[in-house]
Amino acid sequence: MNRALLIIALSLLQHAPARAEPGFARPSIVHLLPPALQEISGLSAAGAQAVYAHDDEHGIVYLVDLKDGDAIAYFAFASPPIAADFEAIVVDGEIVRMVTSDGLIFEGRLVEGGVADAYAAYNAGISDVCEIEGAASDGADGLLLACKTTKGAKKRSRIAIHHWRGAARFEPAERIIDADVTKAWSALSDERFMPGGLERLTDGSLIVVDAASAGVCILRADGSVERMFRLAPESHPQTEGIAAMPDGSVVFADEGGKGAGRLTVYTALPN
Repeated sequence: MNRALLIIALSLLQHAPARAEPGFARPSIVHLLPPALQEISGLSAAGAQAVYAHDDEHGIVYLVDLKDGDAIAYFAFASPPIAADFEAIVVDGEIVRMVTSDGLIFEGRLVEGGVADAYAAYNAGISDVCEIEGAASDGADGLLLACKTTKGAKKRSRIAIHHWRGAARFEPAERIIDADVTKAWSALSDERFMPGGLERLTDGSLIVVDAASAGVCILRADGSVERMFRLAPESHPQTEGIAAMPDGSVVFADEGGKGAGRLTVYTALPN
């Protein structure tokens, strides 16, 4: 990928009508994404009206405008782009990190429309006990990592969160939350809750989404369950990413399967 050519205009995103099934929250904006983001995975806020996004196979970061739905290829760690099973992106100032399902953390300085001058890769050291599906900033210099599957969970609905500290990059991530949400979730679904995306709010609480059912769990900072609810399943075929925006709205990313990937914006989540 040539540095000068990294910014490429993609076709305009199509706009889908915002609708909700009875009993579910109503989204305010829905954008159907171009083919490059059909298998969209992670999200991270990029200012007030945009998000960074990526697919689950290549280390290319796209910038998506939430006002008009335009998307451009924005950044890559290397040329050619790194191929891996990317599950999450966290951008904090000039630092961008992308996380793979087996716990590799790629870190570099965000270069607008270019390729990183250099990048590093670290191992979270938890691949034997955790398949990572989501990541969020810890509010300092590290990451919170959400496990889709956890060794020993069996058929219970559990949310396991590990903490990878930026100040101790070469040490394994430590499990800091292990919440059994089986009882709370069983009132909403017969299926097992399996985390597919993670976001941290400014008060320290966490949003965890189940990819298959559009189930959402809000955890308090201490790991206890505040509430659980479901988004409209027809609007969320496979939810993979979450971004909390400065105005309090929340953006969800869904893989398209045989159709288009999508971004769905909610001005607020159900109480």
